[in-house]
Amino acid sequence: MSSPWQLRTLGGLTLLRDGVAVSGAPAQRRRLALLAIIAAAGDRGYSREKLLAMLWPESDAESARHALSQLLFVVKRDLQCGELFMGGAELRLNPRELSSDVAELDRHVLGKDDAAAVALYGGPFLDGFHLRAGPEFERWQEEQRARLAKTYARALERLAAAAEARGDLLDAVGSRRRLAATDPLNTRLALALMRSLAASGDVAGALQHARLHETLLREELGVEADPAVVAFAAELRRRSADIETPRDTGPTRQSLGAEPASPSAVVLPAVTPVASRKRRSWLVGLAATIVAAIGVGALLASSRTSVHLDRNLIAVAPFEVLDPELTIWREGMMDVVS
Repeated sequence: MSSPWQLRTLGGLTLLRDGVAVSGAPAQRRRLALLAIIAAAGDRGYSREKLLAMLWPESDAESARHALSQLLFVVKRDLQCGELFMGGAELRLNPRELSSDVAELDRHVLGKDDAAAVALYGGPFLDGFHLRAGPEFERWQEEQRARLAKTYARALERLAAAAEARGDLLDAVGSRRRLAATDPLNTRLALALMRSLAASGDVAGALQHARLHETLLREELGVEADPAVVAFAAELRRRSADIETPRDTGPTRQSLGAEPASPSAVVLPAVTPVASRKRRSWLVGLAATIVAAIGVGALLASSRTSVHLDRNLIAVAPFEVLDPELTIWREGMMDVVS
């Protein structure tokens, strides 16, 4: 039977009863801090001596021990959990009396359930929580925050690698994006996200993240982006330019006196630079219609064969716009059709 009491430490510090945050005496800062310290220790427990030094650094040993005994008593009284704490010199939380997200996160990691660990991580450990208890508590808080953030990042890294291995590029991008958000200045994470975005077909997103990463490095650290990021962004721009720039394929079949194209081929009329706006709009619409017609024709043709198609997939190939002034609309129309 699960306990009605839960301690939430990831993304803040809150005590809940049946999923509802409580206030008043049970939610006093020092009482919550005591629970968080012992919860983060897990099955190892946390020694009473370390608790004295962390929560009452300026008190003498006798006064600090008395204060700890009183604090343990009132917490058990407030939660009406007589067996809340286990152990003698090393204190541990009784999971039947009080569960905690930090202990559950550690269990998911030990059980190699990375998806559950990532879903549970609600933010930095004790985010926004402050206690006037001296530097020892602050140092412990930062250590735990860094440990759990690294645990979260490693779980995301494994999820991204697994998604890439099975070919699930969208899932991989999602994990890479969350991973890059944990450390926006990390070049390795930024480059991994760019590669994942490019592999999924989102070249524009990869270039946008490169610009964001370069801006953050310049504004936060006063340094330029890593050459690897700059080089990969340049490569992506070059690939995009190669795709978008029409190539001169030499004389056409018709110019060489060959037979005319088949009835299924569509030839767009040439448009001069002085063509009217209506003419241009008509061409854009015609181009979109051609792409849609080709897709429908392909589906109808495939229905007469034994090939089984995935109903959730549609392929949209690049098409040429004859008027150079309308080239900018090409990618947009492809996105719309997609």
